[in-house]
Amino acid sequence: MTTYKVKPDATGKCHIFMLENNGNLRKISNTSGEVHAHGSIFKAQKRSDGKCCVFRTADGPGGQGDRELVLVQD
Repeated sequence: MTTYKVKPDATGKCHIFMLENNGNLRKISNTSGEVHAHGSIFKAQKRSDGKCCVFRTADGPGGQGDRELVLVQD
């Protein structure tokens, strides 16, 4: 099973990372903090409490209405 993390990068912008087999974290989100996969957009953003989180929305027109919180920074 693949493990994902969300955390700020060196500039403080939230990004999505994948934990590799060797224990390293590899950034997988684009410069906007997004990953497009399986018909969804996963977007990393900072919450009001300062922690990073990831929301999933449907990709395509009208998909921005329903957001699901899927990951919060440790």
